[in-house]
Parts: sequence; C-alpha cells; structure tokens
Amino acid sequence: MIVTHDARVTAIADRLISMRDGALVEETRLTRGAGGRLGELAGLEG
Repeated sequence: MIVTHDARVTAIADRLISMRDGALVEETRLTRGAGGRLGELAGLEG
C-alpha cells in the first residue's frame, strides 16, 4: 500500500481506496491502472 497524491505514482494503481476521517469508505478497482485520472476518480477534479 502506498499513500500518495503524486500522479506519477498513482498512474500504475490497480485500485483506489478512499478514506474519510481515518475510516475506509470506498474501494474502486481500476482495470488498467488509473491512467492519470486518480484525482477525478477520487472526486478531487471535475
């Protein structure tokens, strides 16, 4: 597990796990990595 906001690292992710207030709230499987879209998938970009 890596915790990062660096798009270069997240581009190879195979899943996104979202946390709020220290609790896991959602898991998204990424079939071909995030492809640089992790911010969008996490709701940080529109």
